[in-house]
Amino acid sequence: MRASDPIRGWTVPDLPARVKLIFDRGHALETIARTQLVQAGFVFAPPEALEFVALDGFLQGHADGVILSGPPMPGVNLVLPVIWEAKCLNSKNWRAVNKDGLVKTFPKYVTQIALYQRFLNQPNPALITCVNADTCEVLHFTLPFDAQRARATVERVEAIVAATRNGELLPRFTNNPSDWRCGICPHRRRCWGPA
Repeated sequence: MRASDPIRGWTVPDLPARVKLIFDRGHALETIARTQLVQAGFVFAPPEALEFVALDGFLQGHADGVILSGPPMPGVNLVLPVIWEAKCLNSKNWRAVNKDGLVKTFPKYVTQIALYQRFLNQPNPALITCVNADTCEVLHFTLPFDAQRARATVERVEAIVAATRNGELLPRFTNNPSDWRCGICPHRRRCWGPA
């Protein structure tokens, strides 16, 4: 961020210990899933190949992995290299992804992955690993690159940054301060007033 930018005071959320533990559990299961893939013969890119920074630093991301090569898999059409993304989900959400797919169940994850594919220049269908946090069941599936979704997201971020720099207040996405999308936002109190 340049010193002359009016965008100031952006913070990270102060999460309760229970929520931090949930994130830690997800990271632990991601590590286990990656280890299993490595043991099966998959080769991952180094950590420095997983990050991107765009739009003067206002859009950043870090993929869980980029798989460079893998073992022979007769009958499996996995085009390498490929973005690898791991998600740890409770049983209800894991079953929903298994039944309805990631696009319908978690479009925000699809957007996240599309940005990784775009900015890390990995347009092959991503390999997604979903671990059921309650039962340790695992799903592996591919997700095609949605270039239109990535482009629309970049344009949206550009519009938000431009409006903020110009001191413009964009319309709210909801009139309900209890909307779950604001659940861990560090600006919730400033945005809606005392909670």
